[in-house]
Amino acid sequence: RASGSVPTAVGAMREAIRGYQAELIAKNDSLTSLSQAVAQSPISIVIASRDAVVEYANPCFYELTGRSADATIGQPCGVITGAFIPEPWRSEVQRAVVQAEPWSGEIVWARGGGRPLHARILLSPIRDGAGALSNWLFIMEDVTQQRALEQQLVQAQKMEALGTLAGGIAHDFNNILTGILGHAHILNLEGRL
Repeated sequence: RASGSVPTAVGAMREAIRGYQAELIAKNDSLTSLSQAVAQSPISIVIASRDAVVEYANPCFYELTGRSADATIGQPCGVITGAFIPEPWRSEVQRAVVQAEPWSGEIVWARGGGRPLHARILLSPIRDGAGALSNWLFIMEDVTQQRALEQQLVQAQKMEALGTLAGGIAHDFNNILTGILGHAHILNLEGRL
């Protein structure tokens, strides 16, 4: 009788192992998809340790900032430490870091070659299963072109307002001149001029 239960136990173990393998394969596929999405993201993504040391940066970060992996990985994350954040936001970022809270805002950053980079950034804590801070997520989106277009729009609106003002002044001046010329013509007809 004992010999009959061994094959049953072995069969149950095989089924359990197959189920576990299928679960691992599904998790691996999910992690692979997530990894590819982060690596191919058109938005810059950096993951730093809870002590603000950069552990990962996706290709978009390097392209956007002009920095190399050697100058980034293992270095302090300047956004988390406040090095790249202008006042008055620096104190806001430092408060968020101390309290392990998310923060978002816009900064102007000098990228490689000294060209300014207007960036919308999000700094967010990553927590482990117990709720403790394990890492930081830093996301940066280039909005330089959008800010340039906004500046062009503001300039165009200023020019339009100036044109409207000049047209209004010219119209009013024309009305005054018409009155003066009309009176001068009448006076001329009466022989007073």
